[in-house]
Amino acid sequence: MPSIPTNNVEYLLNQINNDDIRVPEFQRSFVWDPQDTRDLIISIAKEYFAGSLLFWRPPLKAIADRPIEGVKGTSKQPKRLVLDGQQRLTSLYQAFYGTGKHRFFLDISRLRKNQLDEETVIFFNVREYTKKQLDELSVQAKENILHLPNIFSLSWKTEFAKKLLAMKKLM
Repeated sequence: MPSIPTNNVEYLLNQINNDDIRVPEFQRSFVWDPQDTRDLIISIAKEYFAGSLLFWRPPLKAIADRPIEGVKGTSKQPKRLVLDGQQRLTSLYQAFYGTGKHRFFLDISRLRKNQLDEETVIFFNVREYTKKQLDELSVQAKENILHLPNIFSLSWKTEFAKKLLAMKKLM
């Protein structure tokens, strides 16, 4: 029986995004504050223990289920249901896929100094994010921040570097 890799956050988030991992309907809704999400991201980046996850492979339509909050659900049968760890998985999914009420960024200048703390992981509510046009790579380059959904993408690096070089030429 295949198991989930224990050290691959990207794998888990892809499974959630594909709607292969869902939660039982009886689970409470997502309630974490953005500070909790930030603290979890920092803990994982520092390789601290962030708790275990418990999954169940349900028989066909055993119980009612729903997608992780922020995921566009499908009607397919999930491969696994989250019995323990739903708040942690939901917070990571929303942070790395740019869904939910907040958008998360990394302060690149702090990372370059090997500083990984509360000031390194920055979050904005959606209204502030939109108002500041933080979805634009040129704005991110100017602010020296990186939107977390770009972490797993290779294409952002080239565009971000171009924006940084263009800004340095203007200085």
